[in-house]
Amino acid sequence: GIYGIAEQMNRRALDGREKVLGLEHLDTLTSINNLASVLWRQGKYEEAEQMNRRAL
Repeated sequence: GIYGIAEQMNRRALDGREKVLGLEHLDTLTSINNLASVLWRQGKYEEAEQMNRRAL
């Protein structure tokens, strides 16, 4: 579905930002948050929580 596509896109964006900007850059943290949101909307609550913890 649409959230599955959004998840794939957000994972690619996060991967690229981690490689180019580093783990603590604001844009990387935004990508982590965006991915967590998409995961949560799909009912992937544990993985979403892990992503949110990563952003802290």
